[in-house]
Amino acid sequence: MTESEAKKRWCPFVRMHSPGSGACNRETQTPDMQYYKCIASGCMAWRDDEVANQIARSVMENEGHGFCGLAGKP
Repeated sequence: MTESEAKKRWCPFVRMHSPGSGACNRETQTPDMQYYKCIASGCMAWRDDEVANQIARSVMENEGHGFCGLAGKP
């Protein structure tokens, strides 16, 4: 997937503190919603998809492709 696609997805490894309820990762109606999203190549678990990146370069696409290494290879 591209980085912009990944950044629209919820990261199941995010843990945010919610006052009164402790650690939480499933609140959806909070002003901090952007902090629940994948940060793609900004994450140490992000793995580049070399095959997809070669194809993207051949068609002059500038965006990187990859996947979450913690979730396993697709």
